[in-house]
Amino acid sequence: MTPKIKPRDKNIVKSAKHIALAKEAALKGNVLLKNNGVLPVPTTEKIAVVGPFADRVNTGDKGSSSIWCKDGVTPYCGLKKIYKDVAVYNGMDSAKALEVAKNANVVIVVAGTDCYHEGELLQNNIEKLEKDLNKRFGGFGGDRMSLRLREEEIDMIKSLKQAGKKVIVSLLSGSVFVTK
Repeated sequence: MTPKIKPRDKNIVKSAKHIALAKEAALKGNVLLKNNGVLPVPTTEKIAVVGPFADRVNTGDKGSSSIWCKDGVTPYCGLKKIYKDVAVYNGMDSAKALEVAKNANVVIVVAGTDCYHEGELLQNNIEKLEKDLNKRFGGFGGDRMSLRLREEEIDMIKSLKQAGKKVIVSLLSGSVFVTK
């Protein structure tokens, strides 16, 4: 005999209780690896948010862990709610990131991986997409080709540091990175 599953009450979706739990999970799910006195950033500072996920919702894989999130908040949109002066560049070009960050006191680089770098999204479409994805990302769904950030991301971080900027790096990923 199969157990009866109680239907979910759709009124609890996005309820105050669910939103509070999501915020708690987000706060507890962050890991601060190192702080050289940059954090916390005063709300009066000029901020630049740069990187491939600066203004893009990245909720993970598109396979079995796919999440539909119509109200996703990008790092840029979230920071605009707190800071008055926030510039954004959603990409990995070091020169463009430096241009956007030229007047900022603090730069937040949002880097990492998405469904095009790891996961099961492409397992059913490998033959069709393999050539394009190898060209664009150096690999396709499943395991990553490397545990390092992409060279463009590393170059952007180094360029911002060399320009004398205070840099915070936020990594969005479903798995680990190595630094050496």
